Amino acid sequence: MVGSCSEVDLLRKVDVITASTKLENERVQKMFRSRGYKVLTWSELKHLTSWTVADKLLRILHAYDDDVVMMKSTSGRDVIDVVYQLK
Repeated sequence: MVGSCSEVDLLRKVDVITASTKLENERVQKMFRSRGYKVLTWSELKHLTSWTVADKLLRILHAYDDDVVMMKSTSGRDVIDVVYQLK
């Protein structure tokens, strides 16, 4: 694919793949879960890490209108441990 990157390509280049969506978008959440992503509300992420981590990730994704974050570790490490390093 010219000008885009597949998940397989990303697995070699990043520690975490992250996306976001609205809470009511259950189809997207289900699809990401089926691909091994951890699906959390921003409040759940804040509780598991810190507000600083959740806020940084929110700004990186420009997900101001979204309620849910979906994350997948590419290293086999727990995704929360990897994301927590944003603090």
